[in-house]
Amino acid sequence: MPKIFSYPNLSADFHFAHSPRDFVVSEIPLYEFSGSGEHQILQIRKKGLSTFELVKILSSYIACPAKSIGYAGLKDKNATTTQYLSIPKIYFKQKDIQSCFEAISKQYDIKLLSTTLHNNKIKIGHLKGNRFFIRLKKVTPINAKKIESSLKIMQNFGFANFFGFQRFGLGGDNYKLGFDLANVDLTRGSLARESFENGDLKGEDLNDFALKSCKPKIQTKIPKNKKMRDFLRSSLQSYLFNEWLCVRLLLGRFGEFGFGEFIEAIREVKERKHIWQKSKEQESKEQSSELDFLDTLQNKAFANLFSLSRQNLREIYENLQNQKMPFGLLNGDICCHYPYGRFFVLEGVDSKQIDRFQAGEFAPTGALNGENLKQATGIASLLESPFLEVDCRSGGSRRYAWVWASECESSYKESKAQMELHFSLPSGAYATTMLEQIAGKEL
Repeated sequence: MPKIFSYPNLSADFHFAHSPRDFVVSEIPLYEFSGSGEHQILQIRKKGLSTFELVKILSSYIACPAKSIGYAGLKDKNATTTQYLSIPKIYFKQKDIQSCFEAISKQYDIKLLSTTLHNNKIKIGHLKGNRFFIRLKKVTPINAKKIESSLKIMQNFGFANFFGFQRFGLGGDNYKLGFDLANVDLTRGSLARESFENGDLKGEDLNDFALKSCKPKIQTKIPKNKKMRDFLRSSLQSYLFNEWLCVRLLLGRFGEFGFGEFIEAIREVKERKHIWQKSKEQESKEQSSELDFLDTLQNKAFANLFSLSRQNLREIYENLQNQKMPFGLLNGDICCHYPYGRFFVLEGVDSKQIDRFQAGEFAPTGALNGENLKQATGIASLLESPFLEVDCRSGGSRRYAWVWASECESSYKESKAQMELHFSLPSGAYATTMLEQIAGKEL
């Protein structure tokens, strides 16, 4: 399904160059570093490098295993980014930090901004948020006003927290490799059980054996590096989350119809008769694949909803009618206090809960499918459960479905037809996703 935008009426026109000059990101740490401890904390600014590439470079120059280097999140390659990394200080006993980075800066656009100490390694998620600077070009005065107005909407009412296109690689299909990798993991698990039971393959590397049992194309594409394999699994989780989020936004949009149209819209999506359906000509050209069932998950979600009695559907419809937010709360949603806090199950949707959501006191969450996942219940589970059918072979967690921008500022330079934006987003939210919501189209 094409991406569903939070506000269909927003359509500002501009040019965004995804480049280090026009896209600047700075981390906001989750906590203040203590100034003492066994881990050296490095604040680093980089350009034209991914976090994985940065870690590889540091590992090589400092002679430290890549797995010992900690970071709170992955930063964009096509941007100027500042982030904090931790390295056990034992690796600097025989090396001067400044001289190390002087050598690195001769070959790479990497600069050490500051250094301190802390008592623990920085881990994924140890991040409060990010501060962004973005320069938009080819902005007319009319569109500058649209962007300024849209920025206020993002701050006051929020937007759908889709994973950005960066999550899915240059071709946008990393999730497919994640799916293949999950199948390899399943094969390995099966082989391990057989090996244990039968006493076979004792000297074999089960992972390599599993890969050899897959198609040649899959064998060559799946990396052996653990972090890259984990990234592919998370890409599959991200894809499923985005697909689910489209379903929820679409349902919210259906709630604006009359009740009869609401029922008909659900039926049409269930039967895949809507605008995003592939033409018969397209379908005939495509070969069937193990991935085909991923395209049916959204239909299954609406089929689950359509199976309810007419009275139940009317209750859902009336509930959506009472809500002003594009994302409609449902009974059984797993929510979390915002911008961080505890998870809780939404046992019922009343005016108090609706007002709290609109005020940004809490937000609903979507599943990143995996082990030990806290699943939605009630009506919400009907729309979530199809996306849990895919075994991602990873740890499960939940992600805010809705987020708010903060500290938004804008400046329009009419003579250059450029607009500069400054804003902050919570950990895990993508600035490019917010830009897409403002533009009303994918970038």
